[in-house]
Amino acid sequence: MEEPKSETGVPFPALSGEPLSLARSLVPLLADHDQETDESRRVPRHVMDAICATGLPWMMVPKRSGGPGERMRCQIEVTAELARGSAGAAWAFGLLSGVTGFAASMAPPAVSKIFKTGRELVCGVTMNMGTARRVEGGYVVDGSWPYASGSQFASWGMGGVKIISDDGSELGVGMAFIDRSDPKSSRRAFAH
Repeated sequence: MEEPKSETGVPFPALSGEPLSLARSLVPLLADHDQETDESRRVPRHVMDAICATGLPWMMVPKRSGGPGERMRCQIEVTAELARGSAGAAWAFGLLSGVTGFAASMAPPAVSKIFKTGRELVCGVTMNMGTARRVEGGYVVDGSWPYASGSQFASWGMGGVKIISDDGSELGVGMAFIDRSDPKSSRRAFAH
């Protein structure tokens, strides 16, 4: 099956079957590693690799961006099915899938900054724990966000920010996206 392309030409992984059937097929693997997931509070790499091989983490990427464009009901049903094997793995999957879909639903220039290969995953904390101040060419983002479930698999982190003016007054709220692969990411975040 050919992978759909986004408006930026980046291919997103295609679903390798019907989403709920794919989730059912993963339940035994998740159940086999549920204790490890609970004890380590992390999904084992090979378990997430198996989930990713199905294309499920990108199921919420909108069709206009080149993804399957599944509906929220489907995501909830898939997450619930995965939870039959491991609630912890399902929790991380649900958050990664939802936040990745949100990021891929933004305007094409933002999508092209985040998705270079189409296999990127985005984790997130929506609490406004940081600030964004407009400067020439973008924003300066400052903040510190708590742990985001699934972050060990995410290429990008999304954090809620208060947008502030030069005089310090609050202008609104937004989301900052931080490239987790860049050691200088604190200087490379962008707000949307």
